[in-house]
Amino acid sequence: MDYVSVFRDEYLTTEDMVVFANAMHTFQELVGVKDCWCIKKADHPLLKSFTVTHPARPQFKGRDARVLALALVDRFYSEEKPILLRRHVCQSKYCINPGHLFYGTKSDVQMETQRRRGLKVSPNVISEIRRRREADPANWTYSSLSAHYNLPLQTIGRICRKEIYDF
Repeated sequence: MDYVSVFRDEYLTTEDMVVFANAMHTFQELVGVKDCWCIKKADHPLLKSFTVTHPARPQFKGRDARVLALALVDRFYSEEKPILLRRHVCQSKYCINPGHLFYGTKSDVQMETQRRRGLKVSPNVISEIRRRREADPANWTYSSLSAHYNLPLQTIGRICRKEIYDF
């Protein structure tokens, strides 16, 4: 798969693809690579084809602009990672910076949600919590794990019971 076929599948023309690529380049020049490329805050003539009428995502001529942005940097949807996510460092749901977007799983959604809340959760921490709890449940209670990792008691319980972050 390539970005040309993604644009074609979305019923966008070659001219649309050029306009979108120019808009991405403009964002990179004006805002920088690390910051949010928020369509809602941007004011540039190249961005007139973008809208923020959808409550959760930016759109380009009625299509999800985030998918198009990832296609331009050769990151495509895959069967094992079907959900489009925004990294926890990003503050805008209308951001189209490909560095802030990735495809993930339900576990990735839960992890990014916890990170946005300020909790330090990673696959390594989750594995360590489960390993300690299974090795010595009398010593590593939910309370002691909660205190040790500075995570809410409910989160520790859900991790140990594999209700969330099921890798």
